[in-house]
Amino acid sequence: MSTADSLDGLSHRLRLQRAQRHLDAVTREIRDWIDRHTPLPSEVFDPDTGEHVVSFQLPAPIPHDVLGPLIGDVLHNFRSALDHLAYELAVAHSGSLSDRAGSDSEFPIALKPRGDPWWEKRIGRVAPQAQAVIADLQPYRPRNSPVHALEALYHLSNIDKHRRPTLSAFSISEFDIWPFDDSVALDYFERGGPGLVEYGTPHVFARFRAATKEKVEVGYHFTYDIAFAEARVLPEGARVLEVLWGISVYIRGTVLPALEPFL
Repeated sequence: MSTADSLDGLSHRLRLQRAQRHLDAVTREIRDWIDRHTPLPSEVFDPDTGEHVVSFQLPAPIPHDVLGPLIGDVLHNFRSALDHLAYELAVAHSGSLSDRAGSDSEFPIALKPRGDPWWEKRIGRVAPQAQAVIADLQPYRPRNSPVHALEALYHLSNIDKHRRPTLSAFSISEFDIWPFDDSVALDYFERGGPGLVEYGTPHVFARFRAATKEKVEVGYHFTYDIAFAEARVLPEGARVLEVLWGISVYIRGTVLPALEPFL
């Protein structure tokens, strides 16, 4: 087993450091952008029905040109770190690799069980015990989380090879509305569900009516975040920072402790 000092100088660790620096930058950009752009709320009252409709719009478009390249750098370096780790594991067990073997080496991410030749090509020169660990880490195994970190990395890094992952604002269901007059009783209250919010399009997050059907002055609070709008591969509302930090935590907290002892 290598010492901690020697591990820090290995290529997969250096790639992780780069990924983390870019992830820190993405975190700052998203949080700063949200802090600087308060959503624009609006309320429409229908005097005939007494219904109030509360919605909000984004005050500015999502900064795709800033976030897109940074997110791509995060994804590339996380994926590259895993591939470098697989190569280092192969060298640790089998010695120097030929150019062909080195080109074939990669950290496999399988979304379903695969046959032996598929595994052999990628990690055939890795120690058998380490191969078993890698197989156990695969996202097709039953997991508690609805989106496995390696599955998210697989899909998003493949998308980023050809185009930027699509981003959108996403309203969060943690919001509240309250009448300024405590004596006002609401006849009904319909909470709008969370959902993607496109710039220039109002997003309705509540409908309500007072028992008197008169206009009611209310206060409200709501939050939103920036999410991946990639419905084919991620659930709606998969927040960018939650997904990327989940990948980071899984690699650092699960993959490395399980595989670095074989280096």
